[in-house]
Formats: sequence, structure tokens, C-alpha cells
Amino acid sequence: MSKFSHWLRLAILPLISVSICASAAQSSTGASGQSSSNEAEVSRLTAASEQWITDVNSKDVARGIAGMTADAAIIAPDGTQAQGREQLVGYVSKLVATPGFHVEFKPDSVSLSIDGNVGYVTGKSVISFAMPDGQKQTRDGRLLTVWRKSDDGKWLCYLDVVMGNP
Repeated sequence: MSKFSHWLRLAILPLISVSICASAAQSSTGASGQSSSNEAEVSRLTAASEQWITDVNSKDVARGIAGMTADAAIIAPDGTQAQGREQLVGYVSKLVATPGFHVEFKPDSVSLSIDGNVGYVTGKSVISFAMPDGQKQTRDGRLLTVWRKSDDGKWLCYLDVVMGNP
């Protein structure tokens, strides 16, 4: 594990914990522990996350980055980072040009900030691709995405952190 990756985990995990605790405190109404408006917003965020993965898997770069903010960043397991539209286009172009590239993502946590304008999705990921000899490779890992709600209510990914399993 690179020093940057280790530092990143140490920096992000407390933020996630605080946001989850704040979300739990905010949404303490209703039988399920969440208010109906909060449940609806969590559902919209979950749908946006699922659609984004579908768009990336379509191998259409424009679709793949359309669900991201203009200043969004992707941080790869090796610590490399692409930030902003131009770098994202280059990074996503390389990913989708990789033979056999496919992402699977199973969220295990979807949380909202107290004001409902920032969302966090974490879960397990499997990234598949073909090696130069044609053999299929899969990489299991974890994914953290941070989302912002735009002025029109649409969820856009602001940060995508892909982590390999320890």
C-alpha cells in the first residue's frame, strides 16, 4: 500500500464516521429510523450511483463523466488522481478503452449530510479487465463516492476513491 493511499484512508475514514453519525442523528424519525423525505433522498442518491456505474460501463466517456461535477476527482488505488473535466475525460477514456473493462459496485452504506446536500456511498467493487494475453483479471476492492446535490436537485459525484483490499 502506498503512503498516499494509507494517508488517504486515515483522512477520509473519520469524515465518513462523522457524516454517518450526523445522518443517524438527523434521521431519527419514522419506523425505519429515517424520515420519509430522507428515505426518498437516499433512494435518489442510490439511483444516481447505480446509473453512474451503468454509464461508465457503457464505455461512452461523455456519459461516464456526465454524472460528475465539473471539479470532480477520481483517486485510483495507486494514489494517482484525475481532477477536473479535462483530466477526467483522459482518465475515463483510458479506463473504458481497456479490453474487458467492467465495474461492479454493491453499496453497503448510503448516508446524507445533515442539510441533505452531500451524500456518501461506500461499498464493495469488482473491476474486471483483460490482460494483454487475453486472460481476464478481476480486482476486488472498496469504493467511496462523495456526492453533491446540484441546484436542480440532481446528485453529481464529486469524489470517487477506489481502494484495493488490504
